[in-house]
Amino acid sequence: MGRKSELTMMTHNPHGEAAGIDMVDVDKIYPGSAVKALDAFSLDIRPGELVVLLGGSGCGKSTALRSLAGLEDIQAGRIMVSGQDVTGVPVNRRNMAMVFQSYSLFPHLTALQNVEFGLAVRHMSRDKQRAKAMRQLEMVGLADLADRFTQEMSGGQQQRVALARALVIEPKVLLLDEPLSALDAKVRVQLREEIRRIQRETGTTTVFVTHDQEEALAIADRVGVMNHGRIEQIADPKTLYERPETEYVATFVGLTNHVPCLSMGDSALIFGQRVPMLNAPIHEGAAQALIRPEALYLTSPESGDRRHEAVASAVPTSRVATSANGTSATATSAGVLGRVQSVHFLGPLTRVDVVVSPDQLPQVHQDRDMWLTVQLSVQDTAFSPTVGDMVRVRVRSQETLVLSRR
Repeated sequence: MGRKSELTMMTHNPHGEAAGIDMVDVDKIYPGSAVKALDAFSLDIRPGELVVLLGGSGCGKSTALRSLAGLEDIQAGRIMVSGQDVTGVPVNRRNMAMVFQSYSLFPHLTALQNVEFGLAVRHMSRDKQRAKAMRQLEMVGLADLADRFTQEMSGGQQQRVALARALVIEPKVLLLDEPLSALDAKVRVQLREEIRRIQRETGTTTVFVTHDQEEALAIADRVGVMNHGRIEQIADPKTLYERPETEYVATFVGLTNHVPCLSMGDSALIFGQRVPMLNAPIHEGAAQALIRPEALYLTSPESGDRRHEAVASAVPTSRVATSANGTSATATSAGVLGRVQSVHFLGPLTRVDVVVSPDQLPQVHQDRDMWLTVQLSVQDTAFSPTVGDMVRVRVRSQETLVLSRR
């Protein structure tokens, strides 16, 4: 299918009502491939909801979007929109509009003419076309550029025109295929906020595809993390970040430290500290914790914060380690010693990378250096380490163990 036909394929929804979406056990296999691009893929979206499909390259997120639009034939499953099965329905009868990463505007037309195009295809009168298209350009903040050719516009402005052109036909469903990936960081943030504002004002059911986790968490009602053609977890952004259900989700969404630990059923011993577990109870013994950088903090090597000491009986106190600078630490000491490798100033946050030698973790089997990323807020400025400093890494006294496995 040519690009022009993709641009004009969507049908006007005369009432503009939001639609619920239900994709059930959808399979998609591209010709010549032995691997399913979508593997029993299922997704349920409520009317008026903005759902983001998040994942790396090749996970199937764009394929899911194109299958929903009807641009890809599926080999199994069904697709329901507003309770009606549209699996075999032609693209131009699905009442959807799509915004592409590459804008796909007509360079020989003005912004206004681009927005009017879909209305002209639907044989709307000239006066109504002009009035409706202008209202849509006002919504995206481009009314003053209506007569400018799109090739004379910036990338952000062009993407706004593309969004206006999609929304002017009042679709039941708006599909956004990585619409911001070609823009610089500042424009990307501004435009994603605009998209969210407009989506809330119009109440249009929206599916947004991206590989940018910050983008996904910032605008979504719910985020579906995709892996190997399936959604591994779908939840609101806060739940997804704080309570990931799998190691893949915990690692893909946000930064995560992989830390060896000892599971104690409903808690875990990490750096000599007993920490409550989010997914308790699990097996007892050697395990691995996944800990967010902000769940760690730094103190000076000599600091003796006894509030976080482990129960003395948890690990034999006779097991003693010696740090690189000669400081000794028992396995029940609160925190673990390490050396600062890098410090990244990020405005309101500072990210510190610390390397910990194996002899600092005698209670677990660790045969190589462990790298930790610690994120400090402006409230943590009392201790500001520099590269080369020895520091003590501690776990905050809260539920910080995201996931645990053997």
